[in-house]
Amino acid sequence: MSNNFSLNRLSIQQRLTLLICTLLLSAIVIYGFANYYSLKKASLTIASDRIGLLTTQISTMFGQSAQAVTKLEHATATQNSVVQCVKSGGKDFRKEALAELDKLHTDSTWVSIELLDQNLVPVLRSDKALVNVNVDTKAVLAFTCRPRFKQSWENIQSWGLNVLPRYRHSSR
Repeated sequence: MSNNFSLNRLSIQQRLTLLICTLLLSAIVIYGFANYYSLKKASLTIASDRIGLLTTQISTMFGQSAQAVTKLEHATATQNSVVQCVKSGGKDFRKEALAELDKLHTDSTWVSIELLDQNLVPVLRSDKALVNVNVDTKAVLAFTCRPRFKQSWENIQSWGLNVLPRYRHSSR
């Protein structure tokens, strides 16, 4: 006897049942693969749209936050005690200017706040500063100042690292 499986031995009824099962199984497998790939494509499209929306929302939030920080830093930089401290090179109004700088520490994300003169030399550093940030301020400002937004040193208030007063030594 031969152990080979042969369809010739099966009756027509058994062959028909086997054919229907094979066709049904093939249809289920094909439908499963098609459904998998269409769901994968749809999920990726939805995820891509969602990431774009979240990016826009976060960008708007950071923009509003940056505007608020800039206003706060500008208000601090224009305080009389801060201006006088810069004029004196950090000798006069030190305590008052330091109190103004300490007010800028709104939360733990503010690592260091420094008051700089027109040459970007630190005049005063906040007591609440957690670390001493050693960066080349001129290089940072040169990198962040784009040509279409050219401003003099006098008009730059802050860039997140330092508070720059709107003061310029002059003989007027």
